[in-house]
Amino acid sequence: MNIFELMTEIAKCKKARLPLIRTLMDFELVEVIGLHQLRGRPISVKQLALERIGAKSTIARRMAALRRMGYVMTSEHPLDARMQMATLSPGVLKIYKDCAEMVEKHLPKHAAIQI
Repeated sequence: MNIFELMTEIAKCKKARLPLIRTLMDFELVEVIGLHQLRGRPISVKQLALERIGAKSTIARRMAALRRMGYVMTSEHPLDARMQMATLSPGVLKIYKDCAEMVEKHLPKHAAIQI
């Protein structure tokens, strides 16, 4: 499987399982939040702006929409109540895990991704 086939399969899975997400920025926000969450260091809403995904005001609007959809949750930082930390909902984490497992089934064991 080449890299573009792999990326296409992942995109198909995400679009099918996360139908409310319609913009590239929303997918990018979800993936950056998930990456930090899985590393055990949830990202602050302010730090998201530093990721250069978009303008602060646009990120704030998209985050509000993602929260309304139930895809993203925010909570106060345990040491600084002024900071809002972003995490993915358990359901969204499961969707990404399911998509990863689906793609892994298509890859032969120890297969190299070709460019």
